[in-house]
Parts: sequence; structure tokens; C-alpha cells
Amino acid sequence: FCDLLGIEQHQVYSSDKKVCHYKYSLEYDCIRLLYGDEHYNHCSLQLTGQGCRVLDELLWEQDRTYFDFFKMVLEYKGKVTRIDVAIDDHSPLFELEELEDKIRNHSDLIKTKFQTFKFIYEIKNNITKGLTIYCGSNKSTLFCRFYKKGIEIEEKQGTKQHDFNRFEIVMRDEKANSFFKQIAKSGMLKEKSISVLNNYFSVFETDEMINYWDKWESLIQGSMQFRFETVKKRKTIEKKFAYLCSTASNTLAVVIKAKEKAKELGLESSEYDTVQEILSYKTISKEEEESLVNDYIE
Repeated sequence: FCDLLGIEQHQVYSSDKKVCHYKYSLEYDCIRLLYGDEHYNHCSLQLTGQGCRVLDELLWEQDRTYFDFFKMVLEYKGKVTRIDVAIDDHSPLFELEELEDKIRNHSDLIKTKFQTFKFIYEIKNNITKGLTIYCGSNKSTLFCRFYKKGIEIEEKQGTKQHDFNRFEIVMRDEKANSFFKQIAKSGMLKEKSISVLNNYFSVFETDEMINYWDKWESLIQGSMQFRFETVKKRKTIEKKFAYLCSTASNTLAVVIKAKEKAKELGLESSEYDTVQEILSYKTISKEEEESLVNDYIE
């Protein structure tokens, strides 16, 4: 776990809380390694969306790429059980209702391996909030899902977001593992992703199926400009501050509130400083600390 993430052992938290039939876990921030006792011959590395952002920071700090990480996963004989590849169209080039019309009324222009399509409209207070198109069964090893991502974010965060279309390819089990091996070895994520999408679903201009529908062609060509890389380099202090905001703010808020309550009840000294105690555990050298501060000021 430490080798894979490039971290020190003292940074890892160990737990015996049972999760998904696994008895134990090792945790680094939002990244977890689940494992069992001597009867288990495998473990499970779990990366949530937040965990991916933590990994992104780690890789940048270590001057590693995602493909370096992928190759190490293969070296440890890792097996991927699910991969979601998302293509975001921020224009958007077309409304999803246009694509629905093509599928429903112009099937002669659609080349697909999917047998079923499902169109789900989200309606609240008699207002249509968005359309989701499922290509194939969402219980299969490969299906596609097209929807408005901005609407989903707005629903979760309660803030108005820029609407954009998301085209997701969802792969599970052997489909996911096979795809992972291909991109890990070749480094051709965008090429392989577009190949899978066009192989399972594509829209043409005429029933001769020679030229793609111009809007679909624009989506594909735009996706080929994508660059898969870790976060853009920023001033280190700014990056560390953003890291604290995204990963430690909730924990810090609860700890500070609890400590303040303890002081009110006389359980802590009135002179006790929570932040100073946390800082007392720092391991950074004085030289490195001064270097980071000077770089930020300059």
C-alpha cells in the first residue's frame, strides 16, 4: 500500500472495522486498502472521486504520472473491477434530446452493439430537469450513460452550475480489466476510449454509414484533444492550501468545535490551542519550511 502510493508507513491509518466482507483496512486520507485474514488471497484498493483527487496530488508531489501508477498496479498483479471513462462536452455540441430523436426515429443512422435503450427524464415541480440516456443494461459488463452533468452538480451542491453533457462508458469485471491493461501498457487512454465508444455506439449522417453525423464527429475529434495528466502545477503553498480545503476541512472543523466545547465545560485548559497542538506534530524541516514560504512570497 505504501509502495503503491509512495507514502511513509506512519502516514497510514489501520482499522479493524469490517467493510464489504473484509475484516481490516489500511487508510490514507480517502484511499483505502481492504483486506482479510490468512484465508484471503486478495485485497481491494478503493478510490472514490475524492480519493482520486488525493492520488492526483500524491502523483504530482512525486513527479509520477497516472500511467506510472497503472503500471505499478499491474506489477502487483492488480485486477480492476470497474472503470468509468467520461467525455465532457462543455459547448454543448448538441442537446441530448437530439440524440434521443436519432435513436428513436432514425435507427438506420445508428450503428450499435446495444440491444436496449432507456430514456429517463427527471421532472421536479412539473419542470424537466434533464434527460439521461442509457445504452445497454446498467447491469451488464459494458454500457453507456449520457446525461447533463451540470444539473447533477447543482442538485448536490445547491448552486447554479454551467450545464454540460457527459458521455460515460462504464466497464466492469473482465471488460474493465482488459481495458485497464491496454491503457496501462500503451498509454493510449483517449484513443482506446474513443475506439470503445465508436465500436459500441456511433451516429452517422446517412444510412450508408460512411460519414459520422457532423455533431458526433465534432465530439469525437474534440475528445482526441484531451490530455490525461495530473493537476496543473501551482505554487506549492497554494496547492497545499487547496489540498487542506478539499480533504481536511471537515475533520478540522469537527475537532476544533469539540475542543472548544471541552474548554467551555472545563475539560480543557482555557489556554489550550488546538491548531498549535496539531502543528507540534509536523515533521517538515526548518529549511524546507522556509523554502516553501519564500517561494510563495516571491
